[in-house]
Amino acid sequence: MTKIKICGITNIEDAMFCSLSGVDALGFIFYEKSPRYIDAGKAKEICSRLPPFVTKVGVFVNEDEKRLRDIFYFSGLNVVQLHGGESVNYVYNLKALLPGVHIIKFVRNMNEAELFATVVNSFIVDSGGGTGKVCDWKFARNLREKISLPLILAGGLDERNVRKAIETVRPYAVDACSKLEKEKGKKDNGKLEEFIREVRNSEIA
Repeated sequence: MTKIKICGITNIEDAMFCSLSGVDALGFIFYEKSPRYIDAGKAKEICSRLPPFVTKVGVFVNEDEKRLRDIFYFSGLNVVQLHGGESVNYVYNLKALLPGVHIIKFVRNMNEAELFATVVNSFIVDSGGGTGKVCDWKFARNLREKISLPLILAGGLDERNVRKAIETVRPYAVDACSKLEKEKGKKDNGKLEEFIREVRNSEIA
């Protein structure tokens, strides 16, 4: 079963709607330049009210390792997603600060993926983060076939293209954000429902 992550959560209404609609993971963006930025206090408030078995993912971009650790524990997160130009050494340092925590790394090419393959737990392929552009599905499929880590597919996914994306790439999970919004930081419930339905229908086909 393809897992579903909805990213860019900024309010409790969207978080609860997603959680009660069968979404597996929610993404909270702690990058201040993002229009979907959320501070640790607000994220903590939302995470504390979520039902059990919903994974809470903190999305960070070139954040100081110790500050990331503090935000992670304060907010009540489960998983770290690194979406910048972090180095392998950075990941080693972070793992020492967050022992046992699952780390997802954004990668742009196969060379980069091979560098991180032994130090992270999953990969995410994206078009850049929040742009709404579709990423390179061929690269994503090749990465999944070559490196046996869970692959999360992001980048411009919506209710119209997610089934084709799953059929093409066969990812562990799909990750959607900007294309399911009615305005920046606020999700569209109708699009969310259709997106989730399309993911589930792709597993029946």
